Amino acid sequence: MEHKNVASNKMNILISALRLMTHKIRLLYAITIAFCILFLFVPFSIAPSLCSKKNAKACPLMWYADKRNGKKKICELLPSHEGPLPVILMALGRSGSSITWDTISRLTGDANVAYEVTGGNHNKSQQFFDSINPNVGPYWASERLCFIQKRVIEQTSHWGIAGFQWKPYQYAMDHQYALGALEVISKHRDPSIRVIHLTRNEIDRMLSNQRHKGHIHSKEVPHHCKAGDDECVQKHKNRSNNIILHTGQKLINHLDNAFAREEDVNLKLARAGVKYLHVSYDELFNSNTTAEWIKIFQFLKRGPVANLTIDMIRKTFSMVSTSSRKHREMITNYNEVKETLNGTRYLHLLH
Repeated sequence: MEHKNVASNKMNILISALRLMTHKIRLLYAITIAFCILFLFVPFSIAPSLCSKKNAKACPLMWYADKRNGKKKICELLPSHEGPLPVILMALGRSGSSITWDTISRLTGDANVAYEVTGGNHNKSQQFFDSINPNVGPYWASERLCFIQKRVIEQTSHWGIAGFQWKPYQYAMDHQYALGALEVISKHRDPSIRVIHLTRNEIDRMLSNQRHKGHIHSKEVPHHCKAGDDECVQKHKNRSNNIILHTGQKLINHLDNAFAREEDVNLKLARAGVKYLHVSYDELFNSNTTAEWIKIFQFLKRGPVANLTIDMIRKTFSMVSTSSRKHREMITNYNEVKETLNGTRYLHLLH
């Protein structure tokens, strides 16, 4: 009887131990699942392996630890001789940023895309900067460039540049993490991070915005037309006429603000010590010379310079122009607009 009681007690202890072990395993499993969810969905807290081709556009940044604390960055940019050159393209919407980046990437290596990382409009831009994790802070731009550099190497065999678009809205340039990012960028060496500031004739930009007004992300008026897509080009032409612009002081104020914003961006880049180049869409795409393109390739120290012809450049265009060069054909109140601009520094914007 005594032996039976001892055996029974041992069995009960064993069962209790197994139950406790099962409970701990379940608890550990639950903690693991919770950690994985947190790891995946908290901003700026995912692993580099998750920054794949599929989600590269929206890939958050990794947590950053300052080297002064004895730790290393999660991602290190490769030297210029080992990887694509990190470049940031600053341009407002409807300034030709997509075709400009596509052309530069094709003439320095294989084509790749520069996504609008900081947001494509004012609201999204504000949301982006307000959501930056303080642990990343001013390092967000250099870290993002690093992950993009790795992605471009994976996707292409002949790389030249790798980077993203930064829309220079007022908020996107005044935010503490924007100004801080410029300081970090200016101090980066081998590779040095370069910024191209692209601007366009403001009246042309206004006309392009009017053409797409109410048709954002719509197939009715696509953002761009691929070379050879005559149907797309016709859709744009149908929307390019009978556009009415503001006149009088309202137009002057708009142009004043646009030029002030442009100068402010250049000033912030210069003050931070950033290696930047200011280029004009009109000189790139509405000129019969290669001077503006050569400036870019000399600045990047990559791409063709000697014997470069305008035909060579235009053969690489994957998109085509969709607007008329004559404002008189597009602007219904052209005479009123011209009258407003007579005697001002903006008259040359009409063509």
